[in-house]
Amino acid sequence: MWHSAVAGPLSLTYERLGVAGDDEHVLVVYQPEPGTPTAQRLGLLAAPAV
Repeated sequence: MWHSAVAGPLSLTYERLGVAGDDEHVLVVYQPEPGTPTAQRLGLLAAPAV
């Protein structure tokens, strides 16, 4: 569980992706489950401030 000062609590899943030909580096991708409150809150963070 992550906590954003702006969006509040965020529940994210993650996936580790290896980099071809490089054993020292990985790409980690965090994402919310679609349709969850976390997905909605992340949408608020992506919206431009008014």
